[in-house]
Amino acid sequence: MRIFNKSFLFWLAVLCLSIFIVSGCGRKKPPLPPNIVQPHAVRDLSININGDNLELNWTMNEKKDSSLTGYIVYRSKKQVSEDNCENCPVLFERIADLPVEGGKGRHIKGNVFTYRETLEKGYRYAYKVAGYTYSGITDIDSNYVKFVH
Repeated sequence: MRIFNKSFLFWLAVLCLSIFIVSGCGRKKPPLPPNIVQPHAVRDLSININGDNLELNWTMNEKKDSSLTGYIVYRSKKQVSEDNCENCPVLFERIADLPVEGGKGRHIKGNVFTYRETLEKGYRYAYKVAGYTYSGITDIDSNYVKFVH
């Protein structure tokens, strides 16, 4: 009878350990501290090009009382003469930080954000934006906009 108990306890321990290892919360990103709200992702990033002038536009999805502090604009810029690798990762650099506070009139009209810059001819461009909070929590990247100028 004693052998049965040891064997039973051994298999029960193995079962519990395997359930502990295999199970999880199912989240695929680091957990957020309590009471921290992650900003909503931008889904409608669009461009307008007039000559050499670029205008990026997107809608701010946050309510006025949210913790959204601003948006970071990222750009990838490669010469057209370089090989265009469609399957290669796109390397972006941070080019602008657009705060929500104080942005009215400069880059915010209603709930639409705008970023402007002058383009150079002969380059492949890609842009994306990501919102961030006062505590440094950033959202997933927006959709990309790509074009050749």
